[in-house]
Amino acid sequence: MPVRKYRSVEEMPPPPHCEQGSPAHIRRLASLWSRATLLAPRTMKSGLYRYRSVVDAELARRSALPNAEKSPPPDCGSGGHRPG
Repeated sequence: MPVRKYRSVEEMPPPPHCEQGSPAHIRRLASLWSRATLLAPRTMKSGLYRYRSVVDAELARRSALPNAEKSPPPDCGSGGHRPG
């Protein structure tokens, strides 16, 4: 499939149209979802989680992320403002 360059968006052809709910539309959605799962798999199990504090929730979120920095979470009591 050749690569084509366009000088502006107006020169591009419109995307292929699928009627909502048609079998072609459902196949395209399923393909998109499977590609998204491969590119960005879920890091946490689905469901509702309860934590005792915002700090505990932030630590759990950071530990579930694959590339999360392991620094401590920000101080939640300061409101994000620096004294000054």
